[in-house]
Parts: sequence; structure tokens; C-alpha cells
Amino acid sequence: MKASECVRRFVYVIGSEAGLQKVGLARDPQNRLRNLQCGNHSPLRLVAAFSVSPALAHPTEAYAHYLLRSARAHGEWFAVSPDGAASAVEEAVTAVAEGKRPPSAPTVPSIGRKRGRPKLEGKPTQIRLTTNQRQDIEALVGPNRMAEFIREAVENELTRREQASKEAT
Repeated sequence: MKASECVRRFVYVIGSEAGLQKVGLARDPQNRLRNLQCGNHSPLRLVAAFSVSPALAHPTEAYAHYLLRSARAHGEWFAVSPDGAASAVEEAVTAVAEGKRPPSAPTVPSIGRKRGRPKLEGKPTQIRLTTNQRQDIEALVGPNRMAEFIREAVENELTRREQASKEAT
């Protein structure tokens, strides 16, 4: 057995009080929290970390994702309360230890799909928003939904202007 196979893994929940929760795997959840915080504007906290053997780590994470599937926002991020995510992981730890596994067939066809956000066609465009505009948008649509909101707003405005142009001619 390799030394790396003996190291315990943690199925963790990291998130913000009013935002999304990430359920993932790490050898060092505190280090993972620091890494995630670097790319996140909302303060994150380590909600829970359950120590599991390396052999049960991936099945436990998969089972927790399965339990939270209806609240999946994107990738490993879920729109649930911190306690709700922690409860799902705790339930997954118990279930996997008892030999249970989530159904292997996905509920949504995944042929050719990769994990994470779907690829957007087009070129990235940067915009500048005032602090108040950012805060207003986040208050309206929640954390981590700003880009989606802006894309939708632009699409709505383009449609409105096309209709106005047609009516003017």
C-alpha cells in the first residue's frame, strides 16, 4: 500500500451563511478554504469536515452530491443552508459506511458534458460597475449570479431595442 493511500480524506462543506455551499474532498480542508476564499468576494467558512478513509472518500462525496442534487447551482456548489449541506454529508458518510451507493445513472443526460459551468460562446467582456451597482445586483440575485444577471439584462435590452426599431420603421 502506498503512503498516500493511508492519508485520511475529508468530505467538507465550505460556504457563506446566506450563499452557496461547496461540498468537496480535501486532505486539508482549512487549506482548501484559504484557496477558495482567494477567488470569492463573499466571506467563506468551513462549515463541516468529515474524516473518511481514502477508499470511501469519492463515494461519500458522490452520495452527498446525489442527496443535494435538486439544489445544485453549478459544479459542486449547492443552494442550501450550511446546516442542510452538513446534514447531507453526514447522511452520506453513514450511508456509504453501510455499503450504500447513489444510483449510477444520472438523471440528466451527461454525454459529452464536462463538470462545472457550461461553455459560453463568444468572447469574455469586462465591464466596470460601481460598488453600489455590484451590491444592488448581488442583493437582488444573490452571490455568484452576477454574470448570469448581466447576460440576461443585456439580452432583454437588445430584444427591447430591436422591437423599438421595428416599430419605428
